[in-house]
Amino acid sequence: MNDNNYLGVLTGVRAIAAYLVFFCHYVSFETFSLYPQWIKMCMAEMHIGVTIFFVLSGFLITFRYYGENKINWKKFFVNRFARIYPVYFLITTLTFLCISKFDLWIYILNVTFLRGYFSDHVLSGIGQGWTLTVEETFYFLTPFIFFVVKRNKFTLIIFPILFLIIGFCLVFFCKMVDFDGLMNSNEFMLHASFFGRSFEFFIGILLALLFGINTKKKYSGSLFTYLGIVIILLHIATLAIIKNNYGNLQESHLGILLNNFSLPLFGISSFFWGILTERSFIAKVLANKLFELLGKSSYFFYLIHAGIFAGMISKISSNVFFIFFVVNLFSVLGYLIIEDPLRQIIKRFILNGKITY
Repeated sequence: MNDNNYLGVLTGVRAIAAYLVFFCHYVSFETFSLYPQWIKMCMAEMHIGVTIFFVLSGFLITFRYYGENKINWKKFFVNRFARIYPVYFLITTLTFLCISKFDLWIYILNVTFLRGYFSDHVLSGIGQGWTLTVEETFYFLTPFIFFVVKRNKFTLIIFPILFLIIGFCLVFFCKMVDFDGLMNSNEFMLHASFFGRSFEFFIGILLALLFGINTKKKYSGSLFTYLGIVIILLHIATLAIIKNNYGNLQESHLGILLNNFSLPLFGISSFFWGILTERSFIAKVLANKLFELLGKSSYFFYLIHAGIFAGMISKISSNVFFIFFVVNLFSVLGYLIIEDPLRQIIKRFILNGKITY
């Protein structure tokens, strides 16, 4: 990651992915009442930002750590903890303190990320935070995945199939227990668990391995960049048509196939390959300082863009673009004042035993 241009491009992608999810959640707001129905239908499928996040996670973790001769796993997990947990814990706790009925069990499920395995509670607390359970599962499995893949690259194909089988088996046994919706359906497993979404991470892993840890060569043109964008847009349009005819994503096997498998394999991978290897206008935009800052604050943005904070903003004005601007403003401030300082302090304290910044 010595080449800041690569880091900047991928950081900019994080911002775009978070913004896609934002507009997916706000498509029903009055602001879009005058928009044609087909545009609103496509905007409702902007949840593909989550798929982009998962592919990006697989790529970045592999790009940063896989090539090391001896991976410092303590540092790896400290970095992941410091990056994800402090802000999540603070905003989750604040959310539960503000709701009228505090449920200790649901709160515990939220602060431990376990709520992502329970369909009855998956959207509790910070609703969009269910994706973090998927991410954390991947992080915990990363040492095992790297250990096996380094010995046999063919397992990159075997692993997603294996995790999918494990997911179906978990659903089979958990249905017998029937406890708070614990992995209680194949649709839930495919939509909201790592076992159903692992293919997206492995596409990222494969891309990182193909790209090469020390690759710095850039090509003129922008074929893969724009090809990826076109394929992504076609998937959005197709998902909108499927939803209109067959129901929500998790209710449609074809929708899940497109979102979890086809989109990352053909669309997102092409786009990523393009912005990493081509000298395109889009790559330059995503790598500029503004998008780098927005990308760095995108995690804070993702956590607060829907929930009690966004709800308070909507009382001032229900205009989506006003909410979008204010949430972005607070996210940048939250990143600079809270998130990044906390991350640095925790990393230094755990790794060096010093509380300094």
